[in-house]
Formats: sequence, structure tokens, C-alpha cells
Amino acid sequence: MTLFYQRAVLLGAVALSLLKLGEIANDVSSIQISKTWIFRRTTSPTGNDLGIFTKYGSKRNAVFIMVHGMGNSSLTMAPLGDVLVEDTCNTVIRYDRAGYGYSSIGTQEPFSISEAIRDLEHIISEVIEDHKQVVLIGYSLGGFIAHKYMEDRDSSDNFSAILIEPTHPQEAVASPAHRLGLVMSLSAVEQRRSVSYLGGELLDRTIGPDRSRYPNDKYATAIRRERRTWRCLKATNRELKTIINLLLDGELLNAPKAIHSVKVITSDDSAKEKNQSDLFRSFTASEESFLLIKDSNHDDILMKRKSINEISSFTVKGMVQT
Repeated sequence: MTLFYQRAVLLGAVALSLLKLGEIANDVSSIQISKTWIFRRTTSPTGNDLGIFTKYGSKRNAVFIMVHGMGNSSLTMAPLGDVLVEDTCNTVIRYDRAGYGYSSIGTQEPFSISEAIRDLEHIISEVIEDHKQVVLIGYSLGGFIAHKYMEDRDSSDNFSAILIEPTHPQEAVASPAHRLGLVMSLSAVEQRRSVSYLGGELLDRTIGPDRSRYPNDKYATAIRRERRTWRCLKATNRELKTIINLLLDGELLNAPKAIHSVKVITSDDSAKEKNQSDLFRSFTASEESFLLIKDSNHDDILMKRKSINEISSFTVKGMVQT
């Protein structure tokens, strides 16, 4: 073997070692966050193997089911989940959607919204008989998925939903900035995934949450490590390839139906554009069901303790009577 090939093999081994170390670091962080949650797996009719984390309170009246967004697992929902258990004493479930965290993809088909809804339906079917009320809490794309599930259940007294910065099918059409951001996001994810095989994404300091903004924050550290893993980038790329076409067209999905049992929470940063604010409001049927959280944005609304407390308070008020 020539010196050139010896060096190439050595560099490859080092890169793979870095990748493995990154995955191990992510697993360690995730375990630390989730050690107070009970973990189990379930297989959806879609074929996807879903990882589910449950935290029980002292009551069994309501169950909160958390649906995370694109680009990260249910770890992003863990800080809010911890507070909801404290504030309501009820059960909170967060699950990793297909390909993220502790879930795996069991189909060769491209990602679809219907697949995500069927996975959510399966989670709900396993717990609904044990609780009087089901409250879906969806963030970003997870908010849109939760709302699509709710559209067929507007008259159901035991179902409600909280949508946090939900993805709207017309948002890219309404905002040139959103449109440009989508295109740039797909390019960035594809580039990161191309180097992720060699562990290159471990060196990418642009992947947040920003360490300087959240020093010594166990949640931020775990989320940042996870977002840099090959698994997370692969799942994100799979979803984005479908979502970007739906959003750039704007007509491939029906506009959301305003639902009385749905509340919407948004950051003041996202709502400063009137078009975006109107899109958020279109998910719900009344102004009283809309909450704007000050000094927040799409990325940190589930990270700041102040925002999390406001979300929990808004969720409990008028939604869950325990």
C-alpha cells in the first residue's frame, strides 16, 4: 500500500471515529435529559418504528402529546414537557417522528404529511382510553401535523391542540423572505449531509442552539449535539424534499380550517410581519385563542424559561380542567 493510500485510510478512520464520538456524545446527552422519562417503542401501521417518552404526573385526567418540528427530535419539546408535568400533574408524551432520535423509518416511500398523521394517530390510539382529554402540542411542522389531525375532530370535546409557530402551507407564497429561506435551507441541509458521512458536521459551529446564548444549559447542549448527527440530517433532508415543494407551490395543500379547540402561540419576531401573523391566526377561530410571546423567536421559544412558562400557563388555562 502506497503512502498516499495509507494516509487516506488513516484520515477515513479518524473521520469515522469523530462521527462515532459525536453519536455517542449525542446519546449521552439524550439519556441525561430523558432519564426521568419512561421510554418504549411502538410500530406504526406505516412501518415506522417510533420511540416514545412518557412522563407521568399524579393525575390521569389529560394526556399531552407533543409533536416536534423538522430538523430535531422530541428533545426540543422536553423542557416544555417537564414544566407541563409540574404545572398540571398530568401525563406528557413526546415521541420521535420517523428517522429522528430513537425512531426509524420503516418505508421506502418519500416523506408525506399523511404518513406523519398516521403515526400520530397510532400514538393517540394507544393512550386515549386511559385519559379523559387529549391535548396535542405541535411545534413548527409538528404544529401543522397536529392541526391536520384536528381538522376532522373539531366537534370532539375531548380533543384540543396548542400550535406553537405552526408551519402554514401558504407562508412561502406570502413572504419572499420565507421563500428564500426555504431554498437556502435545502441547500444547507444537503451540504451538511454530504460531509456528515465523514463527521464534518461535528465541526459546524453554525448549528445551534448557540453555545454562547445558552451556557451550561443541558437542553441546549443535547439539542445542538443531536442536530449535528448524520441521523438527524438524513431525516431532515427526507422531510425537506417533500415540504419544500408543498410550500413553494402554496396550492398543493388546502389552507388550514379555523378550529375552536385550537390555540396558537407565536413569537413576536415571527409575528412582526403582518402576513405571517395573519397566517398564524387562520388556524384558530378566535382572538382569545392566540398568544404572542414577547422577546422570543422561532428558534428560542421552546428554550427560554420565560417563554416555556407562558406557554404552559396558556395551555392549561381553558384547555384542561383537572
